[in-house]
Amino acid sequence: MASSAPRFNKKSHHYIAQFWLRYFADPNGQLWKLQDAQVRPTSTAKVMAEDWLYTEFDVWWRPGDGVEDYLSSRETEAAQLFATLGAVPGVPTLDQWSALNYWLALTACRHPLLMRRGHQRAKELAYNLADFSSFSTEAAFAKHMEERYGKGLPANLYDAVAAKGDEALLMEAEEVERLSPQDPRLPMLLALSGVREVAMRISAMDLRLYDAPPGKTFVLGDTPVALSGLSAGFATPLSARLAFVAWPGAGDGTSILDRIEANEAIVDVINRDQVERAASVVVGPDPAILKALKGEARNTGPKPRN
Repeated sequence: MASSAPRFNKKSHHYIAQFWLRYFADPNGQLWKLQDAQVRPTSTAKVMAEDWLYTEFDVWWRPGDGVEDYLSSRETEAAQLFATLGAVPGVPTLDQWSALNYWLALTACRHPLLMRRGHQRAKELAYNLADFSSFSTEAAFAKHMEERYGKGLPANLYDAVAAKGDEALLMEAEEVERLSPQDPRLPMLLALSGVREVAMRISAMDLRLYDAPPGKTFVLGDTPVALSGLSAGFATPLSARLAFVAWPGAGDGTSILDRIEANEAIVDVINRDQVERAASVVVGPDPAILKALKGEARNTGPKPRN
């Protein structure tokens, strides 16, 4: 017999937390956005959100707020961290760096574009497994899979798929192909399971906080953390006055964990990066800066459903 239905009350789910967006409002609390080559006033409630994005479904296809509730609790912790970093100008403690790395990893993994990409990649994996017999040797199959999906695949993967046989694997692949992004058997929410691994990759890099110099402010795009190639380095503004930057370490056992004041050129580079990476919208406290950045916007990729 089915258990009682899960709680399901939340509709609008922000993939960029509202507390974070508030750090990019002007002194009067007004948030400005650059979208579709236009700069307009907006509010934290109206940008970087999708209806029912994190709704989870149980085996009886009943919707619930469990994932959204979990993300809300992480947002509460991150809001406290951001408040501390903004109030205390010193270098963060190791615990604060760790918490910040986790938050940025969560930001990447919870992004709708990455979640949908992961769901589609899982479907592609099913067909790649079904095609195992086209490879002449187990080594050729293993090389192909590693090139497409990286290291860490089960050592006995070839034997496992060979035991199933072509017909059974193809039937499974076709079944997986029909699964919706919300199906409990392959929900796009599985992307959230990668948060700790992504956080560890960030932690292995050199890290710096940049304070904006007087007269300059950072902007925030709707894709604040790189969704691919993250290990090559990335920059993410935490507020209009503070940005996080990570880059590959020297590999000599040393690491950089510091906080310095940025020069104007660094602020401009980080802002352009945010605009170029944005799927559809960028926010900030100064409409003049957003207008100046308008020519940098590409907005040619798939967009979250705002």
